[in-house]
Amino acid sequence: MDRAAAARILGRTAWFAGLPRALAQGILRGGRIRRLSDAVVYAVGDEPNGLFAVLSGRVRISHSSADGRLALLLVADAGSWFGETSVLDGGLRYSDALAVGPCELLHLDMDQFRRLSNDHAAHYAAFTRLLCDHHRLAMDHIAGLGALPVPIRLAQRLLFFARPQHAARGTGETIRLSQDELASVVGVSRQALSAHLKEFERRGVISLGYRTIGLRRRAVLEQMVTRAAVAVGRGPA
Repeated sequence: MDRAAAARILGRTAWFAGLPRALAQGILRGGRIRRLSDAVVYAVGDEPNGLFAVLSGRVRISHSSADGRLALLLVADAGSWFGETSVLDGGLRYSDALAVGPCELLHLDMDQFRRLSNDHAAHYAAFTRLLCDHHRLAMDHIAGLGALPVPIRLAQRLLFFARPQHAARGTGETIRLSQDELASVVGVSRQALSAHLKEFERRGVISLGYRTIGLRRRAVLEQMVTRAAVAVGRGPA
């Protein structure tokens, strides 16, 4: 993939499209296009090695808890950025990032990041906005885990993983995720998740395949989540 194609993919996402022109061009010039397949991008405890954007393929971001449970944090696909936390605070990596199958990434290493952000307050603020965007998504997820019923949490996560990052909204979205991975982010057992997925399938909302979930009626999931948010906001009468 050349840089013109990379610019088109990244330009379809809100964060990159909203960058100052000089910063967007600097990222494209300074970033290196890397091709990986089933490879570690970084691991827990690593020194920060830069900021990444997925150009093609998928990268799974996960974290292992102290008791050995694996928590899936994010599946980054084309247009997604990841790795900004350690880049901004200089701390060690908190999560593992693994390329799932063939991937192309734009890698902005630490030297290039510093070149673009040092002495450029507006540029540094733009990178901080990326962190804030991801923080809000994480907080929405955490808030829902305890307050919402499992079907609503499942609907939220299905919409999250199927969210169109660079394509027009429509039907036919496919989530490439195992049920074990999905169970970890919904906060239920694999068996409980399977029962809820089968109910969604029975209602024609989704279709189940091998390590895939197809969204057939996105509007139904969106209505479930919206109604739950209204009910939570209203509180008890």
